[in-house]
Amino acid sequence: MTTRVSPFASGLPPLRRHRRPLARRAAFEQIAVALACLLVWQLLVSFKLVPPAGVAPPGETLSRWAQLLATAPYWGALGNTLLSWFLGMSLSMMAVPLGIAIGLSRFWSDSTRFSIDFMRTVPPVALMPVILLMLGPTLSMKLSLILVGTVWPVLIQSIYAASQVDAVQRDAARSFRLTAWGRIRFLLVPSVTPFVATGLRIAATVSLLLSVTAEYIGGAPGLGTALGQAEVAGNLPEMYAYILTAATLGVAINVGFISLQRRLLWWHPSVRANARG
Repeated sequence: MTTRVSPFASGLPPLRRHRRPLARRAAFEQIAVALACLLVWQLLVSFKLVPPAGVAPPGETLSRWAQLLATAPYWGALGNTLLSWFLGMSLSMMAVPLGIAIGLSRFWSDSTRFSIDFMRTVPPVALMPVILLMLGPTLSMKLSLILVGTVWPVLIQSIYAASQVDAVQRDAARSFRLTAWGRIRFLLVPSVTPFVATGLRIAATVSLLLSVTAEYIGGAPGLGTALGQAEVAGNLPEMYAYILTAATLGVAINVGFISLQRRLLWWHPSVRANARG
C-alpha cells in the first residue's frame, strides 16, 4: 500500500500559517511609510522649503483627486493607460519562448549575445522622436515604445533561465526516456519559471513607466496627457493628483505581480524563506 507523503513532511511549516501575519506587517509598514511621506510633504509646503508655485499642498491634491474620481475623463485616461500597459505586456511575453530557445542552444546563445547586449543599452526614450514621427500620437506608438523597453528584461531572464537548467537533471530525464512534453513539463517549466516571473515583474513596471512617458511626451491619450494638460493650465492640485494616480497604479501592479508570483511559486525555496521570515 502506497503512503502519500505530505509536501510539508520535511518539517517546513505551511505557508498559510505565515501568510496573514506577514501580509499584515507589510501592509502596516507600507501605510506608515505613506503617512510619513505625506507628513514630510506637508512640512515642506508649510515651511516653504519648496517653491509654492511648483508644489501643491497634499490636502488640496487629495481633495482634487477625490473630485476627479467622479469624472468620466479621469477614468477614460486611466483606461487608456491600462490598455496600453496590458497590450504592451502581452507583446513582451512573446519573448519568453524565444529566450528559452536561445538559452538552450550554446550556438545561438553565443551568436546573439553581442546583438542583445548592444540593443538593450539603447534608452527607449531616445527612440521616441523616431517612433512618434512614424506613428504619431497613437496606441501603436505607445505599444512600440513599450515593447522596445520591456522585451529585454523578459528575453534576458528567459535566456539565463534556460541556460541554468541542471545538466544532471537533463541526463536523468534522458535516462528515464521522458518524452519531449515530459521534459518540458517536469524539467524545463519548473526550472525557468522563477527567472521568467522576475523578468515579467520588472517588465510590468517598465511598461507602465513607458506608457505614461509616451502619453506625456507624445500626446497619446492617457494619464500622461492629462497630467501634461493640468501642468500647462497651472492646475497644480490636479497635476499632482494624476501623479499620485500613476504612482498608485505602479504600486498596485507590482504588488499584484508579487502576490501572483508567491501563489504560483509556493514550492520555490525563496518563496518559502520569505514566508517563514
